[in-house]
Amino acid sequence: MDIACPECDTVLSFEDVKEYATQLDFERYELLAVLAVVGSTEQFVWCSGPDCNSGQLHVGGAEQPIVLCNLCRHRTCFVHRTPWHEDLTCDDYDRLQQDPANFRTRAELERAAEQEQLEVDRQEAERIDREQREAQEMRRIALKRRAQEQQNEATINKTTKPCPKCASNIEKKGGWYVLPCPPLVINMLTFAVPICSVISPFFRIVSTMRVLQCHCVNHIVMGLKQVSMLTSLGTRYRHRFCWTCLGPWNGRIKCGH
Repeated sequence: MDIACPECDTVLSFEDVKEYATQLDFERYELLAVLAVVGSTEQFVWCSGPDCNSGQLHVGGAEQPIVLCNLCRHRTCFVHRTPWHEDLTCDDYDRLQQDPANFRTRAELERAAEQEQLEVDRQEAERIDREQREAQEMRRIALKRRAQEQQNEATINKTTKPCPKCASNIEKKGGWYVLPCPPLVINMLTFAVPICSVISPFFRIVSTMRVLQCHCVNHIVMGLKQVSMLTSLGTRYRHRFCWTCLGPWNGRIKCGH
């Protein structure tokens, strides 16, 4: 710390000041000289308290930016050399200075990001739950449909026999043991004979005619007044067979079974 002569501007040495200054002035000069030397170092921080002129070395540096005054206990920011910015990190303080209107603290940004992530997680959980419920419903419907199909198949296997010629399933509801396939009126003696029809998954018609041949294309409920229609239908097969042995009908009243 340099002190010049007020008349000739000659810089006084430390010894000159000590020789000519009073004891009180010299002690003050000595303190200021020490502070001037120490204050030029990066780690020296002056207290930012309003009524404190103290300063000290802060070995923590920017990694520990809060400087606690040894004299008045006031807190100073090592990075900004200002009173410590409460609730703000040094990065927050810099962003506050750059854009005060749109400033949000790091903690606020983290909370906002956390809320956003929670909302994303909630929507994802709802989507997964919805897909699981839809999959369960689809499995339930599929199982129900499969059970119905198995029940239908069991009923078909129990109550029907396939035509040996066209493999159409036929259910016999009564009448004679000869089953014709497809429909063709042989004579007009009346008794119940079941014939094929397109009622999925098997064919079934109960008629009051004598010997009929089942038709494998159209679903027709036949009666005595439909004889002319039956004889005019186009057919692929006119196979007559025995219900008991499924063999070709030989024209006898009864087969050997």
